[in-house]
Amino acid sequence: MGWIRILTTLSITVIILTLISTVNPLCLQQDERYIRLVGRITDSKDSPIANSTVIALDFSSFRRYYTYTDAHGYYELILPAENPLGAPPEYILYATHIDPETGLPDYVIGVYPSNPYDQRVRIKHSLEVDFKLYPAAIIRIEGKPWYIEFLEEPLYYVVELMDPTTLTAISLANTIVIYGKPPYAYSDKPDVRFILGYILDPSVVVVPADMNILLRVEAGFRREMRFKVIEYVYRFMGEYPFNLPPGSMVSINLDEVFTRFNIDYLKSEAVRIHEKLIESMEDGFFVGGELHDLNKALEMVREAEEKLRTAISYDELRSLRFTIVEPAYYIVKSVEGRIGYMYATAEAQYIFFPWVLSLFSLIFSFFLFDEDKPKIVWSIVIYTALILFFLAVYPTAYKILSKNAVLDIVDLIHLEISNVWLLILSCAASFIALSFTFLYAPRKRFGVEITGRASVREIFAAIASIAKRNVKRRKIRGFFSIVTVAILVFSFTTLTSISWVYGLTTVDVKPPAGSFEGILVRKTPVNLESPTVATHLLTQSEVEGISDIVGGARASVKVQNVPLSTPLFILKTRYAEAEIYGVIGLDLDDATTGIGPYIMNRRTSLESNYTVTISESLARKLGLSAGEFVDVYLVKATESVYIGRYIVEAIVRDEYLKTSDIDGSTIVPLRSKGGELKPTEPEEILILPYQRALEINPESIFIARVYFDLPVEDRRVQDAVRVLAMKGYVVFQFHAGRARATYIDMVLEVRGIIEFLVPFTLVLLNTVSVFIQIAYERERELKILATLGLTPGHIAALFILESMVMGAVGGGVGYLSGLGAYKLISLLGEQWQIGVREKLEWYWSIIGLAVALFVTFLSAVKSAFEAAAKVTPSMVRRVKLKPEERVEREKAILKAYEEHSFIMPIKVKANELVFFEGYMLDTLKSMKSLFLESVSDIKLYREEPKAEGLPVSEEVIEFVYRFTEKGETHEVLCKLTLLYRKDSRDYSVILKCKPTHLGMPYYTLEYTAKTIRRIALEWIRVKERIIGSV
Repeated sequence: MGWIRILTTLSITVIILTLISTVNPLCLQQDERYIRLVGRITDSKDSPIANSTVIALDFSSFRRYYTYTDAHGYYELILPAENPLGAPPEYILYATHIDPETGLPDYVIGVYPSNPYDQRVRIKHSLEVDFKLYPAAIIRIEGKPWYIEFLEEPLYYVVELMDPTTLTAISLANTIVIYGKPPYAYSDKPDVRFILGYILDPSVVVVPADMNILLRVEAGFRREMRFKVIEYVYRFMGEYPFNLPPGSMVSINLDEVFTRFNIDYLKSEAVRIHEKLIESMEDGFFVGGELHDLNKALEMVREAEEKLRTAISYDELRSLRFTIVEPAYYIVKSVEGRIGYMYATAEAQYIFFPWVLSLFSLIFSFFLFDEDKPKIVWSIVIYTALILFFLAVYPTAYKILSKNAVLDIVDLIHLEISNVWLLILSCAASFIALSFTFLYAPRKRFGVEITGRASVREIFAAIASIAKRNVKRRKIRGFFSIVTVAILVFSFTTLTSISWVYGLTTVDVKPPAGSFEGILVRKTPVNLESPTVATHLLTQSEVEGISDIVGGARASVKVQNVPLSTPLFILKTRYAEAEIYGVIGLDLDDATTGIGPYIMNRRTSLESNYTVTISESLARKLGLSAGEFVDVYLVKATESVYIGRYIVEAIVRDEYLKTSDIDGSTIVPLRSKGGELKPTEPEEILILPYQRALEINPESIFIARVYFDLPVEDRRVQDAVRVLAMKGYVVFQFHAGRARATYIDMVLEVRGIIEFLVPFTLVLLNTVSVFIQIAYERERELKILATLGLTPGHIAALFILESMVMGAVGGGVGYLSGLGAYKLISLLGEQWQIGVREKLEWYWSIIGLAVALFVTFLSAVKSAFEAAAKVTPSMVRRVKLKPEERVEREKAILKAYEEHSFIMPIKVKANELVFFEGYMLDTLKSMKSLFLESVSDIKLYREEPKAEGLPVSEEVIEFVYRFTEKGETHEVLCKLTLLYRKDSRDYSVILKCKPTHLGMPYYTLEYTAKTIRRIALEWIRVKERIIGSV
């Protein structure tokens, strides 16, 4: 019987082994049609986890297969060995356990392989995979990431579980450690990307219980060509690692996380900008106004940090962002822009300062000296000193002079020259030009000059000389008057700032025809009626960000293409085709587009998404009506690609395509034609549903504007308007029949003017009192001047010119002192800066000089009139004389007793002498037989040249001029003298008139001079004809 027991034992063994082989697929020959995955899921204590969820993901087709573990933790999945395309699959396996009460995992999520993006380790054949899952807690994610530099929604965000000690991802084998919305192949660590929406959503983070962890939050943003990745390590209560009991649930608010991050980022930006300001101070810039703005931004940041400690609700965080954080960031970036503007302005404006310094040097030398030679010598000395002073105090002068300047002259000449040589040329040109003006202009003679009667030029020169001497004569009083004016201009230069800066501007615009209550956002500048480049249009991501800022309100969108010279689409029917240059995307039921009243006929209840709307002119061209089909081809480069057959949903009248949108922009896009941008014609327009338009050609079609139906007067809406405008958008507000546009533009910023009124008033009162006192002290002197021939107007001008002298000298000293003060304050350091902006532009020197002249002029006006009144007791009666009566009185009073000279306003060249002589003799002879005026006794005298080839040195034409007036005949002896001048190589023409008897009325000489002057001027007109005929 023993052998029977042995055989029985062997049989049972074989049966057991056979059964085991059947259960374990690895021990059997595999079925090539299937892949079998088996395994067991246990917890950290190796206890089985029943009813766990197991998901197999086919990476090649993204199909998912589910199963659950039994009471002992075992699972089995039988999967196809081919995907629907006939290719071998590559599987990823996920495992977790779902709490039936919460519907959320109560164990961590396992994954195999640990790096599902590695194609080499994905499951391709039958395999046994066991998972060890740890008890978990849940962290809920609320809010969304945002970045202060970008308006767009994030492209992705991840929440990574980190070890607090190593600050790297936690090390749990085959456990997902990256949550949120990770991008494809974000890391070689396991992430949740392929099970989002199946086991959990992006707002859930599953963390190991009873384990210290940190959360690293990362988000990626993109705007146009810029990409930015930001990250933030989140700690429990801001200080401690998370350590949560099993099954617990807490939440974190990403709005709070990213508000904190952006505040920290804002502080780092402020520190960076502060360092740039310190560097600017070292370069010689005065940055008091910029430091003031930056400190204001830092105060706002500190206020935001305080409020963030208690801000927990969505509305509180939103208000914190829009009222403090975003405006503070705008200020910081404005300061950075201002720094760049200061450097650019300094480099562009330095070339003009030599002209200003040349003017000041001439003012100072002409004030100090009377003779021409000392004036010129000392103006050169002073000018040299001022140039050296300028180079010492002007910001970045040494950097500017080390560069080269590029000069483009009429787009034809491209010249590169050293800034040193450019400065030297500017210095030389300015000094020569202004010196010539100061020295030559007062000596130039204009019109007829009469010997015996002072010309306006001579009177002005004499009065100016007296005024200058009076200021210098009163040494102490004149000195302190000039000093007070200098202090005034110094205060204006250093204590005030009047500048154009970028800031928010709100202007009224033409309201739309309909009644709207809401805001419209676009990027097209407010002065353009239609977008001209792609940067004037919005992207879908921008619209999502704008919608989030305005509170998630529903957006009304209008889409259009960028201007092109080639067609976008071609529409074809059986018998005709048309090129499309303009695309509009809108909703036909959207009231903001105003298209409703212009629809001629429309087919409703169309189930197809492939619909188009065309104009009546395009419908006639293609022979289409509503409900018919048209083939649409997309034009790409040199070929057209068929994209489908579309149904004509509606036909609109051509008049609609000539109207304006609610923001005043044209409904139709522009087209590039003949090198110009012109509105697209109605037969070249295609209207699509806006979503379809964006999908069909995303490279050329963008969002033109977005409208939100919102209560404009609401505080939160106004916060959103300011933030959008600060980010570079144009925001239109429609309310109560009015329309306003808010955007960033150059605004005039004025600082320190109220404080400046104090020194202005004090200086004005001081100089007024000085001139009043002068008027009383010089009463006797004024009467003597009047006796010598100065009129009341001359006396008044004397006081005005004295004030102008003090203003010019004091203004120059004050402005130069202000430039030096900028440099001195910069050297003293940050604590000495005051909150105004440096006046870098050259024209502020002229404005400062004008302020000084204006103040001194106002100071002298009252004294000037009082002084004039003292020397003209009968001034009122004389002013009321009629012009005819004044002329008769002058005839009766003014008498001539000697010869007087009159300079003629012409010059005669040496080679023209013979012709001029003949012209004058012929003209005078032609006047011999006239009745009311005549010429007689004409004689010619000529001084022969001393050597052959030399010009005649002098020539005289003598004659007697006779004229009759009011029955009385007057005779004047005349000598028309031509004197050769070697310096100019031409002849000066002088008329000498002598009365035939003593006591003749003086006006007879003036009358004769005017007659001869008229004849001489006629020579200028006819000489070309006379000389040319010869």
